[in-house]
Amino acid sequence: MLILGSQPQLSGDVTRLGRIGAKNPTLVERDLGYAPGRLASGYWICVLKEKRRANHVRFGGLTLRSGGRDGLPDADPARDLQRPLVHDRMVAEYGEPQVRKLLEKLANDVRNLVGDDRIIKFVPVTAHIGANPAAEYPMGEGSPQFRLWEAHRFLVAVEVGSDCVARTAAGWSVTVADSGNYDDRARLRRYLATC
Repeated sequence: MLILGSQPQLSGDVTRLGRIGAKNPTLVERDLGYAPGRLASGYWICVLKEKRRANHVRFGGLTLRSGGRDGLPDADPARDLQRPLVHDRMVAEYGEPQVRKLLEKLANDVRNLVGDDRIIKFVPVTAHIGANPAAEYPMGEGSPQFRLWEAHRFLVAVEVGSDCVARTAAGWSVTVADSGNYDDRARLRRYLATC
């Protein structure tokens, strides 16, 4: 369980703010490739607070595939882990030096820490089970994804409850439900871009 306003070290799959924004949980699930209802109990939105270290990041392709692997997830967890990694395919196609150069360029990009290209991580309250990857992680809608193999410092910037109220570390709240106000969601997006 994360604490709003804390700055934990987190690893795993991350994406960019611009594609996700401040959407309602159902749209976030579809975009990221979470099973329907995965975010119904709530989730946290964490923003990267330190420069990415190039040797601790791997390319993950798009959320059209889960876990940074080629192809759709398999129902069997062991077979699912046999899907080739997007990063490994890139190394095979472009060579290790070229991929390392790309990672270094991305790691040094100041946009990782501010604006629409900011790196963010969604952490669902409902834990990952892993019994059926195909059901847990259906095809997403194509947001870029990266995998942080080593933990980086994040700010737990927003906590979204099961009531779709987004509480910010800055002390204010808005709803991200469909019935919510567009200006409120825009304010939340600006906050995530700059906090």
